[in-house]
Amino acid sequence: LYQHHAALATNQALAARGQEISDLATLLEEDPAWLRRKLYGQVPADLGDILAWALELGIDILPDASSAGYFKV
Repeated sequence: LYQHHAALATNQALAARGQEISDLATLLEEDPAWLRRKLYGQVPADLGDILAWALELGIDILPDASSAGYFKV
């Protein structure tokens, strides 16, 4: 669930900047096809991936801790 929210925020930030996933992949020195799969939920993204997206794009991807149900599995 959290990966989905982080990927959505990342995709929205890219769209707002007029950038593509390939642009982010270049900045992160990552294979664009592999990054696309992570951002579309086809393969898992780890915490390091998610933090790299946030730091590179300057976005807030942290969950709202005030919502206790957010973290339930």
